Amino acid sequence: MNSDDTGINEAATRLLGLEGVSVIKVKDDGAGGSTVYVVTNEDSARACPSCGVFATRLKDYRTTRPWHLPCGGRPVSIRWRKARWYCAEPVCERGSFTEAIHAVPAGMRTTTALRRAAGAAGCGLRSAVCGLRRIPHRRAGRPRPVLELADRAAVL
Repeated sequence: MNSDDTGINEAATRLLGLEGVSVIKVKDDGAGGSTVYVVTNEDSARACPSCGVFATRLKDYRTTRPWHLPCGGRPVSIRWRKARWYCAEPVCERGSFTEAIHAVPAGMRTTTALRRAAGAAGCGLRSAVCGLRRIPHRRAGRPRPVLELADRAAVL
């Protein structure tokens, strides 16, 4: 794999085709797919969504798992390490915010490419991702329903 001195893998980033993020690592998930670790590479992601001022003070990091299209015929699980920022504008009522990019807008759990493919297939997102099923998930001792993607390769 070709990585530059920042740890960014340019070839894998181009293959993933998700604008606004760069691939730092790809691992085989052991189930026929790949887990792709990405970081934000779009400066506009640091702009406060309320006032537009660019943040300079980091609050912390969060890792999200947006669903994306298969890549190279293999299901892809994305792990996006995104920053939370403090808004630097004193009159802005938003204290902090998490990075967002056009390809994965704030609050979305799917990429725009996956939503676009679902629309092109003439069905809703849930139908397009056809192997969704509910599985129990335990967090803090209580079961919570979570959607699991049984076969993401079936999207297209």
